[in-house]
Amino acid sequence: MKIEKSTGSIEYLHFRTKRIIATASLKIKINLERLAHLPNAKYGPSKSKKYFIDLSFRKGLHRVHAMIFQKGNLVFAGAKTPGEYEEILKKVLIILRQMGIRTKKKPRLTIKSS
Repeated sequence: MKIEKSTGSIEYLHFRTKRIIATASLKIKINLERLAHLPNAKYGPSKSKKYFIDLSFRKGLHRVHAMIFQKGNLVFAGAKTPGEYEEILKKVLIILRQMGIRTKKKPRLTIKSS
């Protein structure tokens, strides 16, 4: 990344984002066993021994993953643009509604990049 100073402000001449992840909270508890039988789901523990469901969605040539934790936290990874995360969040909410899991309001999506 090149940075040049001009009149006290910083201008980014070349900036490249390597990874974009997103998080959201449903603010409800989720029974993960109910979601474990979905065809695109993997169920298992994370490094911190917390169990989660990993739903995989194909977006063109790459996959976007939605990790759903028991406390209702969602972590998304693999998208190329923030707009793809909005699409995947909508798909996850539809799947949860079909399984009888309802949220009180639409969760706020937080985009993080590195």
